[in-house]
Amino acid sequence: RGQGGNRHRMDSEKFWAALARSKIAFLRPGDHLCISWRMTDLLAMGACVVCDGTPYANWYEPLVGGVHFEDGHCRLGSDYSLPNESSYTQLRQVVEKLLADENRMLSLRRNAADYFDNFAAPDAVASHLLETVTQHLEKMR
Repeated sequence: RGQGGNRHRMDSEKFWAALARSKIAFLRPGDHLCISWRMTDLLAMGACVVCDGTPYANWYEPLVGGVHFEDGHCRLGSDYSLPNESSYTQLRQVVEKLLADENRMLSLRRNAADYFDNFAAPDAVASHLLETVTQHLEKMR
């Protein structure tokens, strides 16, 4: 919380409604430069996601820039250093180009939703985990 409790809070219902109405959802990396858990939520919503850059980490089925999200070419360095100033210009250009192309945004939304259904939905993750454990147990026999 901010000093003296002055932090403005948006209740979760308003937050998700605003996110669902957004043409573009921006996403920065999570702790340790991982793919943020928010990505799962955005994929489930079929959001048009712009990441500051290609994530350093991958999930068991990698997310692909230009397919599941748009790469803003403005990612933090592996040492958490900020990108150079020209990277922010490039990010603006990526966003402007995307906003001008409804079909591109629709394609990213569809691909995001498909990715969620096939790889990130709870049942898909559970199936992957069970398959991985089963394969590991079979190798141990």
